Amino acid sequence: MLWRVATTEEIWHNGSHYTPPLATGASGTMLEDLDLHSIADEQARELVRRLLNLLEDVRADLRAAQAEIQRLRNEINRLKGEQGQPTIKPNTPSPPPKDLSSEQERRTPKAWSKGRKTDHLPIDREQVVAVDPARLPPDAVFKGYEDVVVGSLAAGLPRTVWPGD
Repeated sequence: MLWRVATTEEIWHNGSHYTPPLATGASGTMLEDLDLHSIADEQARELVRRLLNLLEDVRADLRAAQAEIQRLRNEINRLKGEQGQPTIKPNTPSPPPKDLSSEQERRTPKAWSKGRKTDHLPIDREQVVAVDPARLPPDAVFKGYEDVVVGSLAAGLPRTVWPGD
């Protein structure tokens, strides 16, 4: 918070002598308890006012210089191909959802299950594979057949013969 102490020319209010209260924040809590009327010497009081105004101006210049230095550092980093100082957004709660539709209430969910692809594939040939019982372990038990669909891709060039006269 910036503050400015009134000079002698600024302290006349409604024809009477008026001194505005000092604002806080520029140099901390020390100025909160400062009462310029407690200084008996008029010249010393005026000197303190001028010093406080000068302090405020120096602090404002310092803040401006620090902001300019940071801006230049960011520009140098950008030119080097690096990233500058990130912009950090304030932490705000997410807004409530705007969709007030009752679509979810009207829709009845369908039960999903993955279907077999082999049910709709055309089968070209059926082959039964015979297993030699001697190759099986002695405790093997027959539990039935299980269908297995094997697909293969055959690629080739068509060859056509045109008989000549």
